[in-house]
Amino acid sequence: MTRFPIDHSVLSKARARWGQPIFEYLFVRTVQQCVEAGLVDGTKLHLDGSLINAHASRDSVVKSSPELITALKHAYEVAERKLEGNLGNPHYQPINASLCSTTDPDAPCVRNNKQGGQGDSRPRYKQHRGVDDRCGVITAVVTTPGDVPEPTQSVALVEQHAANTGQSAAVLVADRQYGNAENYRQLQTRGLTTHIAPCTVERAEVAGIFPSSAFTYDQATNTFRCPAGQTFYQRHWNERRQATEYSTRKGVCARCPLRDRCTRSRHGRTLHRNDGHELIERAKQQGLSLAARLDRIRRRYLMEGSFA
Repeated sequence: MTRFPIDHSVLSKARARWGQPIFEYLFVRTVQQCVEAGLVDGTKLHLDGSLINAHASRDSVVKSSPELITALKHAYEVAERKLEGNLGNPHYQPINASLCSTTDPDAPCVRNNKQGGQGDSRPRYKQHRGVDDRCGVITAVVTTPGDVPEPTQSVALVEQHAANTGQSAAVLVADRQYGNAENYRQLQTRGLTTHIAPCTVERAEVAGIFPSSAFTYDQATNTFRCPAGQTFYQRHWNERRQATEYSTRKGVCARCPLRDRCTRSRHGRTLHRNDGHELIERAKQQGLSLAARLDRIRRRYLMEGSFA
């Protein structure tokens, strides 16, 4: 059978002529047909994201101060992006704010740090997708600029999956980049079982000092007790981390005989307790279960294979 290559301009022209709603309808209708054929179960969803090179030459990228780059984007009439997640966070700092493509200013310049990926910063978008566990059918997709972190799109994918399949997911499978406190809170609040790969060991353990698990929390007094028997009191609320910060009275850590085993800071040890601590701990334990490990093994060919 003779195969004719399809030029990218064919798809671009079709998208421009038909509009986005037509493509969305075709995607949703395809998913519904898969559900009717028994190819989609809907109760277990795998999530991931992948960078996609923008159709813009690296020669189109100019470098200047962030202020001038912002002015340049305004000159190209780039609409301000207001997306879910970090881009709507006042603390969010865009990646490579000093770089801009003159041919595709909507695509931020980001680096592909995954194994085998191109190490250069170039204009890129990112596709986030949800894949059903039964047969690997893609049931939800979200395309964003390349600097949008995967966890910020978790809820959007879960909701889209439910809308497209008519079945709400009960289990969510993902790699460790999805394992942050905010994502855990959102997913656990929705009643999802999170089979997310646990993050690497705590920074304190790497430094050879007491991990946070060595400190005992007293809910009645809202204080921590350290291995040396000292009390850590509530200090202030960290809005960015959505966590409460705790420390001892001034000078206590400086006189402590266990100081060298507890902190490297000259100001003493500081602890943080996240908002929704119980939800986060439950999510971590679910990610360490045997069922979660088996799901992540299956994910290797279901999720990664969909991108391949």
